[in-house]
Amino acid sequence: SRDRGAAATSLGNIAAGALDKHLPFLLDQIRDSSPYKYTLLRSLKQLIDRAPREQLHSRVGDILPLLHSSIREQGGLGVYNIVAECLGKLISVDPEAVLPMVESELHGETNVRIACVAALKAALSEPSLGDGLILKKSLVEALSMFGSSEELEVKRSLVLLLNNVVHNNPHLIVEELPALLPELYLETPVHLERIRKVD
Repeated sequence: SRDRGAAATSLGNIAAGALDKHLPFLLDQIRDSSPYKYTLLRSLKQLIDRAPREQLHSRVGDILPLLHSSIREQGGLGVYNIVAECLGKLISVDPEAVLPMVESELHGETNVRIACVAALKAALSEPSLGDGLILKKSLVEALSMFGSSEELEVKRSLVLLLNNVVHNNPHLIVEELPALLPELYLETPVHLERIRKVD
């Protein structure tokens, strides 16, 4: 596990230094659904972290379809998390291209919704987005799912997103709180059926 992590970081750093040469190879390897897909996605995240933004901007169109297809696959929690982090970073690089895709999947399957909510949460921490106003529409749309989502993991991801916004960017949702808070309060009673007992 440690060796794979080091390899992922190294490959991502190498690819970031020569996008035109190494990015196509990395994307092809991820598409091939190799047993190392998670490790390769970690390399892609490292590349997105390290590559010059102006160069990366021109390659968002190559990366985005791959991430889109990856969140639709049954790849496990680790894959969803790493894809969400990649999407969050790419939102800061080219929000006009990435946010519409994230918004379109907010009403998809459970794991897809969780990944998209996590991507918005990750984007909130990107300094290049400044006051984050470009995220407002997407955030409001995501948080509006709270009352209609039955899945506990989706609700959990939405609570984490709301907590992040309230603490760090409250100006983005202050006008929406009258609608959001009643839905949140409905979750405060103890639901005995949700308590897991371990022997």
